[in-house]
Amino acid sequence: MALIEDFRKRSEGLQDKFEARTYKGVWAMPYRLFRPAASGKLPLALYLSGSGGLGDDNLKQNWG
Repeated sequence: MALIEDFRKRSEGLQDKFEARTYKGVWAMPYRLFRPAASGKLPLALYLSGSGGLGDDNLKQNWG
């Protein structure tokens, strides 16, 4: 339980660090962008949601 509590404390406010953006092409595609405060080469991580992550407001992300 101590590890879980430590993770909760250290990840508090993380959701506020994702920028809400929209790609506009043939249709509008909302997405979130996270830019860590780090330098150097970093990996690119993509999360492709399933049907549980549907929506179009780009605010109520499925974080769970």
